[in-house]
Amino acid sequence: MYGFKVYVLSGGYKAFRRWAIGRFESDYNFQILGGFTGSGKTLLLHELENQGQQVLDLEKTACHKGSAFGALGQPTQPTQEMFENGLALHLSAFRDDEPIWVEDESQRIGILTIPHPLWKTMREQPVCFIDIPFEKRLENIIQDYGRFESNKIIEAVLRIQKRLGPKETKDTIGHLLESNIAAAFTILLTYYDKLYNKALVNRNNAEEKINKISCSGVDTVANTTKLLSCLQKQV
Repeated sequence: MYGFKVYVLSGGYKAFRRWAIGRFESDYNFQILGGFTGSGKTLLLHELENQGQQVLDLEKTACHKGSAFGALGQPTQPTQEMFENGLALHLSAFRDDEPIWVEDESQRIGILTIPHPLWKTMREQPVCFIDIPFEKRLENIIQDYGRFESNKIIEAVLRIQKRLGPKETKDTIGHLLESNIAAAFTILLTYYDKLYNKALVNRNNAEEKINKISCSGVDTVANTTKLLSCLQKQV
């Protein structure tokens, strides 16, 4: 038809949806990539994939970076159903005998929700936590988000003002209006560090599951090597 190949789903779309939802019930061999905001986890996932590792990129599938600022520079998010279908197709392509790297995420990614059985499995898996100094992560965040217009960043700040706090919100916006990006993101990074650390340790047997990897900076190749060494120690 008009030069396109057309395929018919056996059993129709309802059968496909049943299959897709069923994919989230399996016990996957996930290897969780953890790290505070600004650690360069997305680039690490890309490098792991380049080196032949299996990678499930939740943020790419969701078209969102997973925070109040996650929509900046991203296309419109898919519907929940499209997101789930995409995840199911990715999961079906993985080999059972190799680990699947996936970033440590909250269950919500923008307007989307990671299916609960899948997220529950993720929370039970070991975490390789990239531990990078605050100053280095701040430099990386400024490089990533400093290019966006201040009004867009302010809109994102206002979305978290209740949790950020009135003083921190006022100070952050004030710094942005003065084009003091470093001061603004110092406040925001401190907020997200506290938020992420709470989620990190709020899992069963957290001390046994979290393997901290000290890294001097946001060096994708060097930090990937350390991640793979961490993986070997767990085998």
